Amino acid sequence: FSYQACNDVSCLIPSSKSFEIVTSIVDAGAPVIQINKSEFELKLSHLAGERSTNEISQLISESGLVLTLGFIFLGGLLLNLTPCVYPIIPITISFFVGQASGKISKSFFLALVYVLGMSITYSVLGVVAAMTGGLLGSSLQNPLVLGAIAGVFLLFAASMFGAFEIRVPAFLSNMAGGSKQGVLGSLFMGLTVGIVAAPCIGPFVLSLLTYVAAKGDAFTGFLLFFVLSLGLGFPYIFLGTFSSSIKNLPRSGEWMVWVKKVFGVVMIAMAVYFINPLISNFIYVALFTGTVVLGGILIGFLDKSTAGFGWFKGLKPAIGTLMILFGVWTSVSAWTESNTEHVNWQPYAEQLVAQAANEGKPILIDFYADWCIPCKQIEKKLFTQPEIIEKSERFLALKGDLTKENSQDVQGLRLKYKVHGVPTIILIDGNGNERRRFTDELLKFSTEEFLEIMEGVLSTN
Repeated sequence: FSYQACNDVSCLIPSSKSFEIVTSIVDAGAPVIQINKSEFELKLSHLAGERSTNEISQLISESGLVLTLGFIFLGGLLLNLTPCVYPIIPITISFFVGQASGKISKSFFLALVYVLGMSITYSVLGVVAAMTGGLLGSSLQNPLVLGAIAGVFLLFAASMFGAFEIRVPAFLSNMAGGSKQGVLGSLFMGLTVGIVAAPCIGPFVLSLLTYVAAKGDAFTGFLLFFVLSLGLGFPYIFLGTFSSSIKNLPRSGEWMVWVKKVFGVVMIAMAVYFINPLISNFIYVALFTGTVVLGGILIGFLDKSTAGFGWFKGLKPAIGTLMILFGVWTSVSAWTESNTEHVNWQPYAEQLVAQAANEGKPILIDFYADWCIPCKQIEKKLFTQPEIIEKSERFLALKGDLTKENSQDVQGLRLKYKVHGVPTIILIDGNGNERRRFTDELLKFSTEEFLEIMEGVLSTN
């Protein structure tokens, strides 16, 4: 089997092990015989509660996650505008108002319970997807697996563009749509609303499930789907409290099909995101930019959908223009980053190492993999700084590519330098002695601190 061990910031090299297990077939109901129970209990006691609330707070505070959560919340709001969801909003709000007998506080409470039901359903889905997706381990670096995931996103995108429709069995729709009274009725409706709306929100939810499964982080899965449910449920809380606002809602129409197309473009972009490790950065940026820009042109200017409210005529080109600008910004940012000066790395070669040893020249080796995010963060944070670039000229700077973990060259490098995971940065003095070794903790170092370390290695010559 294949596996890959990871912590919050780095991963060991994907590994595979082969072994044989002798099993016995027993009768149904036979008692389970546990072995090595004490050993497992000891290990689990050390792991329990390992993640502190401070780490979670730090995770939430990261700008990348906050931006992602904002887009997920916005996505939840937009899902309310799809043809399967939008028409049931007035019906659901009328249910709350009728049950509340005109009391605003009770109507608000019923809407809140409804959203709680949605949150439970989607949060559980997110956690389960993350936990089961984590079992995929290093197979998520397999080109066939990544290609299959991208294919799933493209199928969902085709569904959003109207190529086919995901249908829910009638008995499930009838069960979910059954009218029930009071608080329990609101909770049940919230728990099952995903079934009724599955033809429209299903592709987006399943796409997000695929993304969460690839990440394999249960907390991230919970958080993303909880925020999605809040976005989906926000209109119900607002309209349930101010029910008179329902009459101001736009009428259903072609514009809801337009909203589905917006999600279709997003899913094509996600398909491109998943094949990133399989293609060069230039091709990835070109595909991603092309998807967003062409999607913006289609959504904003070529689509013929109309609506019975005037501001839709301005909304379409506005959204299209924003998508085009985002695509251009992505391309310009990638070009700027690719042209940023960095350490003059050379691909690892034994001849270069032997030459440096003969000359008494110190060596700086950066072991990385294409799928290693912290490797890219370290490169951007430290190895693009002018002071470090200047100091690195006194080193032989080598890049050791460990992406293809099963190749003999990679296994030889790992064995020679005792590399267990990436990132790994090794500094060797002019006498051929390893002086310092760093993994992901290098992200915590400032430019000045790393300069001192480099100077310390140089001073030993």
